[in-house]
Amino acid sequence: MGFPRGLGILGKSIYSFFSVVAVFMMLIRILNTLLSRIWDEAFFLFSGYSKSTVW
Repeated sequence: MGFPRGLGILGKSIYSFFSVVAVFMMLIRILNTLLSRIWDEAFFLFSGYSKSTVW
């Protein structure tokens, strides 16, 4: 994967900027998934549904 000739430093900086943005968005997506699972688990534990299924 080389950089096209003629872009030089500008092309490399744009390429690195977009790769950093892509990694940042991926981390945000992973964190959102984890947080929603934690909230679902906490809601399930403290809701009345889990108490009604316990013998």
